[in-house]
Amino acid sequence: MSASAQIAGMALDQANDNFGFYFNHVSFAWQSFTAGTNGHLRALQAHIYSTDGADWSATLEIREGSGTSGTLLTSQVIVGDGVKQQCTFVMEKPVRQTSGDVYSFVVRNASTGLTVRASADLYLGGRSHNNSYDYNFKTWVLASDWSEQSWRDTNFTADSTVIATAEQLAQFAWLVNNGTTFAGKTLALAADIDLGAHYWTPAGGDSARFNGVFKGAGRSISGLFIENPGVPYQGLFGVIDINASVEDLVLAHGDIRGGDYSGGVVGRAYGEVWRCRAAGVIAGGSMVGGVAGCTEGILEGCANAASVSGASAVGGVAGLARGGAGDCSNSGAVSGANDVGGVVGFANGDLRRCANSGAVAAHEGERTGGVAGSCSNVSLSECTNSGDVGGPATVGGIVGDPGLGLIDRCVNSGTVGDAWVGGIAAITGGTIRNCVNRGAVALTTPDGVVGGIA
Repeated sequence: MSASAQIAGMALDQANDNFGFYFNHVSFAWQSFTAGTNGHLRALQAHIYSTDGADWSATLEIREGSGTSGTLLTSQVIVGDGVKQQCTFVMEKPVRQTSGDVYSFVVRNASTGLTVRASADLYLGGRSHNNSYDYNFKTWVLASDWSEQSWRDTNFTADSTVIATAEQLAQFAWLVNNGTTFAGKTLALAADIDLGAHYWTPAGGDSARFNGVFKGAGRSISGLFIENPGVPYQGLFGVIDINASVEDLVLAHGDIRGGDYSGGVVGRAYGEVWRCRAAGVIAGGSMVGGVAGCTEGILEGCANAASVSGASAVGGVAGLARGGAGDCSNSGAVSGANDVGGVVGFANGDLRRCANSGAVAAHEGERTGGVAGSCSNVSLSECTNSGDVGGPATVGGIVGDPGLGLIDRCVNSGTVGDAWVGGIAAITGGTIRNCVNRGAVALTTPDGVVGGIA
């Protein structure tokens, strides 16, 4: 591929350069393709223009599989004219693709008849709506990182306090990763930021930690893409230090693949996390959460809507909460092996007024709960669960294994199932008081143990 063919920040993935046929007056069309790499589909190029020379609009969809019946991954309005034949459509929401899997781009609801350049059936990775022809097209994937200097704002310095662009946020992360702690400083978002043009490098790691105050001010960050499976400390922040805090930040859409200590907002927080929200997809190893992988300090008022998956200590809001949590909620699906909880996977501190409505599932292992997978002799008070909870063993509507702790004024209304299950807790060596179970409790194995409360 020549340098002139490169789209800035992207790499060519699939291409069919052959042509010799034109579909005319088309209002609906599709072409399937086989992904060549693991990554995020960022742009599509195709020869599409109006047959009558008029300006046009249509809906572009990306779907799983071949054709129009697969799962819809993203949809957006596209526009063009009758002059510029090859069009580049940049995805408003980049789509994760898996090497070897088949996807389709679909154009429908065109405002006027379109002409689409095609070729004989020479592209081996897919087909169009006409078995005899393939479209002339290219797909492009993300291939650059915000940490590269060409994408950063190098005028943003250690003395700056306001972040209003993606470039400034990238420069902030670079400064943290190169030794600037921002101790004693307060930084604030001044605008919503879309990071979807490039992959994200987390701000900070175990040896370079952010130690200031970061105020999201209710602003949102979208398009946070991290593709580092097996690598620890993944999130918008990798690690924040003991005097740091992250407040009022909204992760509107994140797609994170990491290792241990992975979370949407922060991988590991020695400091405080206040009123942060996350949505998207978070996957990692152990200590994985929608908002934070692991919190050592305060975790208050946070909410997660992302789907979260990992190995052990997996929670909707936090995988491991050493300082406990208060007024936190989860509505995303949570899955893992051991210590899997709707709000917190494993808690070393008290959980207060936390709520889960997402489905919680352990595919192997033990200690699964609607609010917490397991706890270390702490209290759970005024917590609720309405999501379905399932796992092979030690499954509770509120908590799988609370240790010797106290469960007080908690309510479960979700279905609890599989083996060794309880409406509130699967087992307990501590105290359960003033708790109510309204959910169904069912066994799927003949040698299991079941209890309405514990």
